[in-house]
Amino acid sequence: MSLLEPLCVALLGMNAGSPAVTGRAYPPPQKVEERTIEKEILVDLHARVRVQHSYGLLRVLPSEPSIPPHAVLKVRTTGESGGGGSFLDSVRLEVTSGADGTLLVRSSFPEAERKPKGLSFLAEMELWLPPKTPLEVENRYGPIEVSGWKTQVGAENRLGPIRISDHQGPLKLTSRFDQVDLSRVEGDIVVSASSATVGISQCKGSLRVLNSFGEVRCDRCEGEVHIENRNQPVTLTNLRGNAALIVPCCEVNATRVTGDLQIEGSNAPIVAEKIGGDLTIRHKYGNVTVRDVAGKADVLGHLTPVAIDNVHGPVEIQCTSSSVSATRLSKGLKLLTTSGAVLIEDVDGEVDAATRAGLMVFRWSGSSASSPAAVRLENHQSPIEIELAESCGAELLLTSIGACIESELPGLSVEQSGNSRVGRLVVGNGKNRIEATSNGGAIVVRKRR
Repeated sequence: MSLLEPLCVALLGMNAGSPAVTGRAYPPPQKVEERTIEKEILVDLHARVRVQHSYGLLRVLPSEPSIPPHAVLKVRTTGESGGGGSFLDSVRLEVTSGADGTLLVRSSFPEAERKPKGLSFLAEMELWLPPKTPLEVENRYGPIEVSGWKTQVGAENRLGPIRISDHQGPLKLTSRFDQVDLSRVEGDIVVSASSATVGISQCKGSLRVLNSFGEVRCDRCEGEVHIENRNQPVTLTNLRGNAALIVPCCEVNATRVTGDLQIEGSNAPIVAEKIGGDLTIRHKYGNVTVRDVAGKADVLGHLTPVAIDNVHGPVEIQCTSSSVSATRLSKGLKLLTTSGAVLIEDVDGEVDAATRAGLMVFRWSGSSASSPAAVRLENHQSPIEIELAESCGAELLLTSIGACIESELPGLSVEQSGNSRVGRLVVGNGKNRIEATSNGGAIVVRKRR
């Protein structure tokens, strides 16, 4: 075996001792052929134009005095020598008028069995039309691009993106297995998609997106938003208006929404921040994080750890098998959860909180309201810890069934009543009232540091 034979074995997969390489087979040369078809389009002022295309880009642009309405179809074939010319001769660009006055512009290609073996082709269609012409466009296996339109547009695509920009008028779009990109649109938008990525920015008007298995992003839009999606993230930022999201198995990030926000989700985390109106969340099997809400907040969950901070309206949380952290709430808290730890910190107004089988911690420096605040804490099978600033001004009525009551602050009195211990403690002027009951857990009062 020569010194070169191991190299041949490694590179070419030859067995040692096989005949020497005498040459290398190259693919036959490829021939590129092109054909361009151009047709004038006579458009009535009130006509609707419908465009059908396949196998390449479909682009629609506004006509101008120097560019009259017309359509151009460019087809390019690539394959072994011969065959492309006859295929190109069979390609058609058709412009016909229907009984209802609709103008149909259509590209037509030979049947698959008539395409020579090994031949590939790409077809691009461009149209220039008056921008106030109602438009319906359909494509397969290629992009749709519309820019500068000033009336309604409908678009449907399969295995190709839809891109629309600088548009005035309603949009109705259908996409499969690719993406939808909309920017600078003024008009109501409806998007029906599956397995498609939807990106929408700087649009004004109502927005309705129905999608599945594709990410949805909406940024810097103005109007009512309704989004339904499955199994892929939803991102909503800088919205001026209200929004409703129905998003099972979708991670949600909603930030800077000026109006009300409603979210119904599952099996993924939800983050809602800087909400200018009311917030409503229905969720299960995923974390919920809420920050900076101007209105009220209502959370209903199952196996949903909740962290909520800085809400200026009333807060209501009802969860099962979930931990809860509620901090810096301006107008009170109503909380019911089970099998999870609870932290309540710096809540103004009424507090009514109950949990089971989880430590409850209540930290308070008093209420800024002129009227006395009432706080009720209840726990089962776990302790309650109360941390108070000495200046808070509160009367505490404490009941522990089957466990003890302790206090770092002076003045606690405890009496035994059957299986229960009942304690009373006055801090400062005693203006506010705190009632705490634990069945099977201790109650400990500490000085807040």
